[in-house]
Amino acid sequence: MSVVRTVPGPVPRPVARRRSRFVRGAARAVSAAVAAVVAAGLLGPAPAATAAPAATAAPGPHAVNGATWIADQVKQGRIHNNQFEFDDWGLTLDAYLALVATRREAATATRMIRTTTRHADEYVQIDGKFLAGASAKLLLSLRVARRDAAIPVNGDAVNLRGRLLTMVAPSGRVRDEGTEDYSSTLTQSLAVLAFSRSGRAPQKVVDYLLRQRCHAGYFREALRNRTCAQAGSAPYVDSTAFALQALVAAHADGADVPRGVVGRTAAWLRQVQNPNGAWGAPATDQDLNTNTTGLAAQALGAMPDSRRNERAIDAAARYVGRQQITRARADGGPAADEVGAIARNRAGLDQALENGIRKGTRDSFRRATAQALFALVPVPLGKLKIPR
Repeated sequence: MSVVRTVPGPVPRPVARRRSRFVRGAARAVSAAVAAVVAAGLLGPAPAATAAPAATAAPGPHAVNGATWIADQVKQGRIHNNQFEFDDWGLTLDAYLALVATRREAATATRMIRTTTRHADEYVQIDGKFLAGASAKLLLSLRVARRDAAIPVNGDAVNLRGRLLTMVAPSGRVRDEGTEDYSSTLTQSLAVLAFSRSGRAPQKVVDYLLRQRCHAGYFREALRNRTCAQAGSAPYVDSTAFALQALVAAHADGADVPRGVVGRTAAWLRQVQNPNGAWGAPATDQDLNTNTTGLAAQALGAMPDSRRNERAIDAAARYVGRQQITRARADGGPAADEVGAIARNRAGLDQALENGIRKGTRDSFRRATAQALFALVPVPLGKLKIPR
């Protein structure tokens, strides 16, 4: 299976955000996955069995135009939120990862990771207390750039992997420092990915993530020490997707992941994909969106090849392509200068075609495009690397 998709059609032109005091709880980077046959032993003894194929095909026009648009949102190596006036380092990293995956705008991507690293203290901490999700996401992004784990914080050099290790509780949960803890299954997954890409993920960190998996195959959003059956939880595609990618990466790095877990989780994700190719964050047919769809396809790209995976990725790519601003759709109207931007859903696309992308809606388009691009180039975070 090729990990680069071109959506057919008439279109001519393309691991947790820091919760600042002003915008805590904003959108995070997320992903999802769909899988192969459990009976084939997806997580058997040989880690190479889960290796994703390397991207060989050139990105199609949807991905190229999306990458061009998101790169145009970058000023001075960062994405600035003009609505609320802050540098959005979490979104900057999301966009950076998307540009690396599309293999476009290499100079912009390099400048983004360098700039974010120089401003690491603005992103990874609040009042001197480090955030688990932001720290893990930056460490992962540094490894994607083939850079070491050293970052400047308040004038000192800090080894980010070492600091993240100090945030691992005896239970294996990776927690925010300080009295307020915003860690979740998503941030735990980012930590597993970051540890796996920078050395080895501690087994207890992997085990704690595994405990968030429910019997049906999905992963809950909120972290619990108790099992899913004891604590209960609603199914979330985003948290399931990131967890699946993390477990594949951890297993490839030598961690113990029970046989069949990945296959059954992927099977659940296949079951909840909408017939139109989309996923919603809660596993329902409501709020279908390109963000979750892109992340689902990306995690699917981490799985061994199978016809079911290929069909699901193709369907996801077609859905995302239908939500993208193209020259034909803009037709010289208010969105004519926004070719390549991907809307979160059809309503967002229709609004943009009628009124253009305005200050109040630009953030939504930036987030959607950065994540939806992975439906078109589903390179997993466990394998993503900036070109040499």
